[in-house]
Amino acid sequence: MSPSERLVEGVDYILERGLMVFTEDYLRRRGYCCRNGCRNCPWDHEGPRAIWKADGTPRTPGDKSDA
Repeated sequence: MSPSERLVEGVDYILERGLMVFTEDYLRRRGYCCRNGCRNCPWDHEGPRAIWKADGTPRTPGDKSDA
């Protein structure tokens, strides 16, 4: 997803007590786990805190690949 795409309530997120909760569909389209323990995260939560690529491998500093 590009930063210029607008999020759609009910599709990309829902509001709970005034807080934005991302949907599982949005998190899958985003393509990686932020390791913040998102409620609807579809990714594996094992291992050290890092940014993960869609293929399950950690994104290293300076890594610009999307694989």
